[in-house]
Amino acid sequence: MQKIEKILIVGNDEVALLVAASLAFNLRQVEIVLIHAVDSEERRFAESSMANIRAFLSLAGINERDFIANTKATFKLGTEFNNWSEERHTFIHSLGSYGVASGLVEFSQSALKLRMQGDNTRYDNYSVGAVAAAAGKFALEGDYRAENLPALASGLHFNLGLFANFLLAYARGLGVNVIAEKLTDIKLAPEGQIASVITTSGMSFSADLYIDCSGRKSLLLGDALGVELINWQEWLPVDKCIYRVQPNHGAFGTLTQINSGPKYWTKKIPLRDCDVTELYYSAAQLDASTALQALLETTGKEGGRTSGIINMQPGRREFLWKKNCVAMGDAAVTLDNFSHSSLFIAQSAVARLLDYFPSKNCPQTLIDEYNRIGIQELERLRDYHALHYYLLNAAHPFALLGNDSVPVELSHKLSLFKTSGRFALYEEETVPQNQWIALLLGLNYWPEHYDPIADIEPVENYILVHTGLREAIKKLVNAMPKHQAYLARYILANKK
Repeated sequence: MQKIEKILIVGNDEVALLVAASLAFNLRQVEIVLIHAVDSEERRFAESSMANIRAFLSLAGINERDFIANTKATFKLGTEFNNWSEERHTFIHSLGSYGVASGLVEFSQSALKLRMQGDNTRYDNYSVGAVAAAAGKFALEGDYRAENLPALASGLHFNLGLFANFLLAYARGLGVNVIAEKLTDIKLAPEGQIASVITTSGMSFSADLYIDCSGRKSLLLGDALGVELINWQEWLPVDKCIYRVQPNHGAFGTLTQINSGPKYWTKKIPLRDCDVTELYYSAAQLDASTALQALLETTGKEGGRTSGIINMQPGRREFLWKKNCVAMGDAAVTLDNFSHSSLFIAQSAVARLLDYFPSKNCPQTLIDEYNRIGIQELERLRDYHALHYYLLNAAHPFALLGNDSVPVELSHKLSLFKTSGRFALYEEETVPQNQWIALLLGLNYWPEHYDPIADIEPVENYILVHTGLREAIKKLVNAMPKHQAYLARYILANKK
């Protein structure tokens, strides 16, 4: 078996740097070359991560405190949805869990049983993260020990430009050879695999394995190897984004905010020195000037700067790996940006590639298995993003109306949950069941029946348990420090 000796990565954004750093840290005997030249294409300014960000940092060997200090990061406890399922309705979708099971009875089932008795308590009152975020408080998961309370979880908001600068220096420190040039040509071998790439200076580079991180252009997998894009726009209607960056004078919270607007939706990400408001829309619904006006009306016209248009094409490549080329990030798949971004998906792809790392003469069976697992994961993430449009108020032009309007696997999940309160999980689900259920219940998609197992306890017992749980969560949150004070101490501790 001939071992891989050289990997060549092509890309011009933070995904390419993430992949290069992760592979360099884990494959110390493999030469990593990154052809990385930033072009003029507009990109997002900020990231709102899931709790898995710590898995990425660990995978790449990055110190979390260094990362936070260098990217102007703030902690994230969840996402607040405003006016989404209906006007004047707010729900905090925490990254942590909700409630605590009562023996064999899942918490969502006891909550459903109480709701059928007239209890309309907000579902996010049973999340430590949601209650803390609403109060401006914060603690890391390891800061408290409470077996009888829902688990806390947190992610990060951070500046993508600073993240890229941090990763570039880090990758170089790991020995990555960074070539600051663009590609001008891609040469194929007679058998159809990539033989070499040519850069603007006329230099030729070859490798045993190629990683395509060239974004939506997909220069290697898409253009050179001809792997087609499967369009998902019937379920994910957004294809354009613009954003505005404004100073926040040091006032920042722990929530990403998502708001429904007429013919668009917005996402606000708080950083330590600024707020970033992204407006997502469809070219079929809004023209560029109207979208810009809507963004300015949302944020106010004073201060800050506005981006150009970011073009999006929701969908995935037919294959993620073909011959000697693997695609990651937007070169493999593009989703809208409710929760799982190209960074999240690339992190998962790197980990999977390390699990299925090939020899030079890679068997097709290994490629097929990588594609099978990766595609299943992407399609479940597609369903999770489509769920947001399914739960959107019916009058919105982006709303997916009826189970026939969503992918068949999501339709099955919804039908099962609606009729029985039970939830279906498929193979390669990335989103935990409690996150699916919390989003459904929090945005007012309640089942018609609860699981009969919930009848093993009388309603009065559940009332006592739920009341005690809410009081215990409030007591815990009251003892937490303010987010800004916690973050300041956390960064200061890194400097000592």
